[in-house]
Amino acid sequence: MSIDKLTITSLNIDDTVKQLRLIFGRDINEKSVGDKKLNRRGIRWFNFFDIDLHIVPVKASNRAEFKNLYEAQLRIDRNSSDYGILSHLGIKVPDLTSYVAILRNNNIPYEIILRGDGLYQLYIFLEGVIPSFIIELDSKRLTLLDEKIKTFT
Repeated sequence: MSIDKLTITSLNIDDTVKQLRLIFGRDINEKSVGDKKLNRRGIRWFNFFDIDLHIVPVKASNRAEFKNLYEAQLRIDRNSSDYGILSHLGIKVPDLTSYVAILRNNNIPYEIILRGDGLYQLYIFLEGVIPSFIIELDSKRLTLLDEKIKTFT
């Protein structure tokens, strides 16, 4: 058994894709949608590391409800002291330094936590994804010195 797919819902797929491409570069590649019905619905498929990522648009008729949900979740996420309680995907990477530089240079919200075992956890907040979705990148390497780093308690 293995994890095959991650599906996220987005208020603005183009913005979500732009942000993912900026952060992950060669680790995210769009592929064709094999199902014509899904393609007509505007669903976009990607190879993302070793899994499929499907990004689903919010229907126009549900947009106001989803926007309210997104904004409520955003308030919770940005004020949380423990991101481990929120839904997120964790990915191991060799070094967090380049990711932090990209996020910082492009004003993408993130948080770094250092666990007691020496593992750095970089939490990335994807814009427009419902509920507000967090990707966690994990590594024992981080060479930036001026980052605000929380310790896990």
